[in-house]
Amino acid sequence: MSCSSLLDPHQAGELHALRAEHERLLCENLEYMSVLSRYARALGLCSTLAPEPLVEKILDGLCLETRAQGGILFADLDERQAFSRVALRGVVRTQDGPSELDPAAPPRGLEPLLDPGCGSFLAKPEEGGAGEVLWVRLRHEGRLVAAARLSDRIDAARFDARDLTASEHFAEVAALALSNALRFRRLERRSLRDPRTQAFTGAFFDGIVATELERARRFGRPFSLLEVGIADREALRAQLGEAGAAAWLDRFARLLQTALRASDICAADGEGQHRLLLTETDSVGAAVLKRRIRSLAVEKDGPSPELRIAAATHPIDGTRMEELQRALARSLEREERSPARALEREALSFADCGRRLLREAAAVPPRLPEQALRFVLGEVERRSYERGLLLLSPGGELLPAALEALARMRGRSLRTEVTLFSDEAPCDLAAPVLGCLPTQRAGTRAPFLIHLGEESAYAWLRAREDDDAPLFHTADRPLVELLALQLQHDLGEDAVS
Repeated sequence: MSCSSLLDPHQAGELHALRAEHERLLCENLEYMSVLSRYARALGLCSTLAPEPLVEKILDGLCLETRAQGGILFADLDERQAFSRVALRGVVRTQDGPSELDPAAPPRGLEPLLDPGCGSFLAKPEEGGAGEVLWVRLRHEGRLVAAARLSDRIDAARFDARDLTASEHFAEVAALALSNALRFRRLERRSLRDPRTQAFTGAFFDGIVATELERARRFGRPFSLLEVGIADREALRAQLGEAGAAAWLDRFARLLQTALRASDICAADGEGQHRLLLTETDSVGAAVLKRRIRSLAVEKDGPSPELRIAAATHPIDGTRMEELQRALARSLEREERSPARALEREALSFADCGRRLLREAAAVPPRLPEQALRFVLGEVERRSYERGLLLLSPGGELLPAALEALARMRGRSLRTEVTLFSDEAPCDLAAPVLGCLPTQRAGTRAPFLIHLGEESAYAWLRAREDDDAPLFHTADRPLVELLALQLQHDLGEDAVS
């Protein structure tokens, strides 16, 4: 017999009411503690002024609020006008969600991201995924500042109305915190710039590079470092005088930054010396920028001092700062020794560069040109994921071997841009050949092969097609870069960026 059965009906009713009140107060206390905890985390967000650790905290908070096991946060931390993945949580596959989001034109199924009246929303998973995913919008002052994709609720249940409400409350504060952090970064960058040249200080540059290294390790993105300097500042002073040389260096520093994207960083590192961080740029992209920078120092009616430019790319040249610094030193040594320096100074066309280099051609085994051609094309096919340039003028003798190797690549997704120069090749060549041009467009009928890849570089040139014709061949990267980019320039084409 229970105790309540000994009570009269009035006392039993009071006991029941007390129990209900206790349960109600307990629920209110739990809800209050939940809200208090949420705002405590929100205050922690507002006290974080660095965007990189902040986005990690935001994603942690969203996963906690919604009980999600997987999360991806998209934001534009580098002012590239596109949202990229800036934070990951849990088990996230590469095919989960888009790799980038255009906030002005989201992919199909994510149109609610643009709806000002929409908060968090559920969406179908990508192909191969299971269960609905929860998308959370972070908006501040009517502008989308970030978006989060949450998946795999911890209890295997669907996201419910409570999850949507909790995520929206947290996202409101998170959006304010992220907007403030990005505004602070812009102010910090302005305050750490040289007022004359607008270049950043070395200390700020080192901090940004450390952040980029961490991001590259986590997301597998490449980036490149460049060191740019005047080879002989004393000669510039002798030519222009102290004040004139200083004015030229300031003008060059400002021009240097016009060649960069908004996400790139340029820092002054002494008089006429600069360090550049090129975000999400591989070694081929770095080579293109090196050529653009050299062109900035060329003046028709003024001084055109020689530049020294070194480049290193993560992860090819190293995954730690010490390794990248050593790679920059090696790059500068290669630039100093390379015959490309003399050819660059004379501003020769591709055809003239070829004629100059063929003076050093030597006799080689008759089958070497074909063997090198087959090897390079085989490497392009095998390393289809690697970006590069392949410019090939095989001549009639090696054309069948070239067409045979190119035919094997049809249907492959290549990242190497292939241009074939031939008067005999069929006009309707399919991919991977991006262009088939008459031999004369190269400015020379002498056969050549030039391959500039992310990790490798090789070129050969022959005076003629005869088996006993001397051959010049090289794996000197600065020279191969010069030949590839000069030929593209002579063709009137924009170099790959």
